[in-house]
Amino acid sequence: QPETIKEGVDIDAPVDNGMTLEIVSPVNKSTVNSPRLTVKGKTSALAEVFINDKEMKADSLGNFLTTVDLDEGENYINITANDQEGNYAEETLVITLDSLE
Repeated sequence: QPETIKEGVDIDAPVDNGMTLEIVSPVNKSTVNSPRLTVKGKTSALAEVFINDKEMKADSLGNFLTTVDLDEGENYINITANDQEGNYAEETLVITLDSLE
């Protein structure tokens, strides 16, 4: 099946090139009041997962979980997964920390 080139691709849209990446939590563009945030998701089994600068491996079911520290205001959380075959997926979340809420 030939690949089609899409005009005007949304750069904020998730990228999936041969594998899936599902972010279970947090919800993109949400506001939280705690500086410590749990990021939880699912991808291919045993894929390498990078959340900002943290590197981890998904488990045998593809689950991953970590915590990140947020700064007051808007935070970008970049999540990338890749496997040994060169497949990858990427998603960026924007989470706002409002500790005065």
